Amino acid sequence: MTFRLTMMLPVTGLLLSACVETAAIPVVPQGGAILPPAPPPPVTSPEPELPDPAPQPAPTPAPPTGGTITGTVPPDASPRAIAALPPGMSPSFLIRGADGCYGIALENNDPPTGIPLRDASGAPICDT
Repeated sequence: MTFRLTMMLPVTGLLLSACVETAAIPVVPQGGAILPPAPPPPVTSPEPELPDPAPQPAPTPAPPTGGTITGTVPPDASPRAIAALPPGMSPSFLIRGADGCYGIALENNDPPTGIPLRDASGAPICDT
């Protein structure tokens, strides 16, 4: 125990000497700023107000899926079936099932398969 106390005495003396009151150091004002001044914030112009966009027409709903149709590409499709095609779709996508109802070919299988073609009210388009 004596060994440890003798080692601690210099440390304790050092700590006690640090607690001795010292004279105040006068503060000398400096002649200028130490750091350069901050750059001014960037000037931003307000966002230009854009006019309200014209209302867009509602997108054409996809035809409801009510199963698949397997059929052949009809060479003499009815005008009603051609009129019911989505805008821009070629009549070559039309297929006619064995029941006389039309569909839109989605897969180029043999025979072609697709979804039923429906009118605006949702009724299937058929020749019968």
